[in-house]
Amino acid sequence: MEHTFDTFQEQYKLEYADVENLRRALYQRDADPLYFGWQRGDNTEAEWLAAVDKIKTDNPYPEVAN
Repeated sequence: MEHTFDTFQEQYKLEYADVENLRRALYQRDADPLYFGWQRGDNTEAEWLAAVDKIKTDNPYPEVAN
């Protein structure tokens, strides 16, 4: 089966949207409480940033195929 540019582009868009939605849910569940805790003085900024970095590292956006 021959793939066209549109097929790869559509696949990329779907994969990107999946990661974006997953990250959004994980930010809300894991990072946002730490952020608000940091604002109240219950957590550190480093804890919040570490949670954000972990989400990004564990859920990378797809690479663009050439």
